[in-house]
Order: sequence, then structure tokens, then C-alpha cells
Amino acid sequence: MIASAANGLFLKSGAMTMGIHQIAIFSDGISFILIMITLLDRSLSKVGHKNQF
Repeated sequence: MIASAANGLFLKSGAMTMGIHQIAIFSDGISFILIMITLLDRSLSKVGHKNQF
């Protein structure tokens, strides 16, 4: 859904070089946000560990 929104936002008048560059910058920003969310997720440290009661 994000990709479709980016295409609609940046490629309104056709697939021109500037629009493609803007999509690349937008994709870099979204990727950075998703990587940061993953790295800061404390619940991932529990994955793979056996529960000991």
C-alpha cells in the first residue's frame, strides 16, 4: 500500500527521472524507519529462548 501511494504521489505526470529519484529517497526513509523499529523492539530478544519455569 505504501508503494502504491508513493507511485501515485511521485509519478503523477509519468515515470520521469526526478520522480524515480524521489521514490528512491522515500523508500530509503521508509526502510530506515522499519530497520529502527526492528532494532529497538525489545520483544525480539526473547525469540529462540526456551521458557524456563
